[in-house]
Order: sequence, then structure tokens, then C-alpha cells
Amino acid sequence: MKKVLLVIAIFIPVGLLFVAGPFNFVLQQWTLLVPIMAGVFMVLVQNEDRSYRFLPKLIVGSLLGSFLFFLLVELYFWNGEGPLLQHFFSIEVDAPLILASICFWGGLIGISLKGIRALLTESKHKRKK
Repeated sequence: MKKVLLVIAIFIPVGLLFVAGPFNFVLQQWTLLVPIMAGVFMVLVQNEDRSYRFLPKLIVGSLLGSFLFFLLVELYFWNGEGPLLQHFFSIEVDAPLILASICFWGGLIGISLKGIRALLTESKHKRKK
């Protein structure tokens, strides 16, 4: 789980660069690549060999990462009106859940890539014998 948290810690600032940083006017349509790549890397850093072992960490990681990302975005765009906690609780739940589902689908792509790699290395070992 430490590696998944490291992936979240890397991709949240990258996502903030795309949303609130200097790239927000240039790469608007490419912003969805950040959660997809975060999901892929959440799977690729794990040392598991069965697909059902990836899913709990992927689900928790995508939910945690998306909610933390949206809390930081709301903190960045908070203009100081009203209490900060009231501003946080006014966040709509739809947007982080959509981002979490995009991250989850990226993780499923990562599981597919890892499975293809396992099949290719297995067939290469069989050919050598």
C-alpha cells in the first residue's frame, strides 16, 4: 500500500499543474490522462500475480487520491469567503467519484498490461525449454 500512496503523492501535484497551474489553458483535454496514468501506475507498482489482489488497493487508492485531489483543488480556489470547513463540505460528491472511476478504469488497463506481460514472458520461457 506504500507504493500506491507514493503514486498518489506523485500524481496529485501533476494533476494540480494541469488544473490550477501553467498548463491549464493549453492541455485542457489532456487532463484526463493524469487519473488514467495514476490508475495504471497503481497497478504496475504492485508485486501481485492475481488480478483479484490488485482490486482492493486500486479501489482504495483511486477513491483516496480523487478525494484528496479535489480537496486540494477546492483549497486552491477558495477565496476566503465563509469558513473553510463549510467550503469543503460544499464539494459535490459527483466530481471526485467520476475521477475515481476514471482512475479505476486506468487500473484495469494496467491489470491488462500486466497480464499480457505475464503471458508473453511465460511463452518465452516455454520456447527456451
